Amino acid sequence: MKHISILLLGLMAIACAPTGDKSDDNVPAPTGTVIATVDGQPIYDEMMDFYRKARFGDRETTDDENELILNDLTQLYAMVEEAKRQGIDQDPDISMRIKMQGMSLMAQRVMQQFREDNPITDEQVQAAFETSENDNEFKARHILVKEESEAVDLINQLDAGADFATLAEEFSTGPSASRGGDLGWFPAAQMVKPFGDALPGIEPGNYGKTPVQTQFGWHVILVEDTRAVPFESVSDKLREQLATDQVNDFLESVKAKAQIVDKRT
Repeated sequence: MKHISILLLGLMAIACAPTGDKSDDNVPAPTGTVIATVDGQPIYDEMMDFYRKARFGDRETTDDENELILNDLTQLYAMVEEAKRQGIDQDPDISMRIKMQGMSLMAQRVMQQFREDNPITDEQVQAAFETSENDNEFKARHILVKEESEAVDLINQLDAGADFATLAEEFSTGPSASRGGDLGWFPAAQMVKPFGDALPGIEPGNYGKTPVQTQFGWHVILVEDTRAVPFESVSDKLREQLATDQVNDFLESVKAKAQIVDKRT
């Protein structure tokens, strides 16, 4: 069964439905060749081209696809005419929604154009990496137990020469126990705060001499190695943050140029 696509409704709502505010309606009317009419309302070829690109991109469409496009448009126009017969075009809520959608579309287009004109470069990302305070990554193991006394006893066993991984497999209640407590590589900020805060104070190749308490229990921590955060692991995040900051600055500059008067008081 043929139906109006959701995409079509979203794309055409602003162009085809009334705004209820003719004084603000400065959008030029469609022009071109009339390819069909619905209750006397013309459908222009440029409207068909608009929908074709929205649905199928820039590729050539087949005759069957063109028929589908025209069917969608005639169905949409018929529904709009039916809405008018029911008086829906006079509904203030509908008019306001259409107006807000139009404003949102224009704002989105401004933002899209700004991003296209101001792409974040690789050089900007590299500079941000070099000037940012990137914490080291840690390769660590831990043994998690319920009581502090258990953790202290484990540290005493390590002092006596016990193997950390073996103790983790035997006594740790954490999910990494089967891996000898191995947590792999991670930034300190990834861990719960008391655990993460303790890591920089432990020399690589050594375990902490004091148990660390978190909401999960008591941890005995072994730091096996540290390394600088690789550029590749944070470049995407840096690029996203740079783009966000750039957009926020642009938004502030646009707002600063506007003459805003608060008339609520």
